[in-house]
Amino acid sequence: MTTVAPCTVGACCRSYSPGHLMHHIHTGKAQSAPEGWRDGVVRSVDEGNVAVVDHPGGEGSCTVWHHHDLSVMCPPGTAVMVNERWHALAVGRVVVNVLVHDGAGPVPSVPARCAPGVIVTHLGTGHGVIAT
Repeated sequence: MTTVAPCTVGACCRSYSPGHLMHHIHTGKAQSAPEGWRDGVVRSVDEGNVAVVDHPGGEGSCTVWHHHDLSVMCPPGTAVMVNERWHALAVGRVVVNVLVHDGAGPVPSVPARCAPGVIVTHLGTGHGVIAT
């Protein structure tokens, strides 16, 4: 998978492109689409921060990239939620903007899926945070 990383390693990222920072409009869109979330388990993360997420129940898998080290945030075996349409990956209470390279496609309407909750943008980290 080829990725484009306009941010400089070790510097403060200023990009809101897929795979970089979450913008408050982005978190709002991801939150307003509860039907777009799909449960998954991280199968692998390579040295380029590309993660393969398997969806249970034979729904396939997706491949995502983030500019930070996904092997620290969600090592293999971690339960996650993915919203391919709004290119978001939820790990615990953290939601990150990801570049979806390939995916499982639209989420089936039955059974209904549920969004992880109210998502707010943390300006210090550039991540979304699921409010409790």
